[in-house]
Amino acid sequence: LYKSVKRAFEDFAIDGLCEEYTDKVKASGSVPQDQYASLAARLKDLSKGLLVLS
Repeated sequence: LYKSVKRAFEDFAIDGLCEEYTDKVKASGSVPQDQYASLAARLKDLSKGLLVLS
């Protein structure tokens, strides 16, 4: 059960981040460097959240 919950959580969160990121890139027409940093930070936070669940 834990693994399926973790997998669903990862899929949901990463899909959401990627979709949000893609929208921002389409809107601006370019890829701002600070977006990479914030995306990396949010993924790091996500992985911490998964450790708490385990």
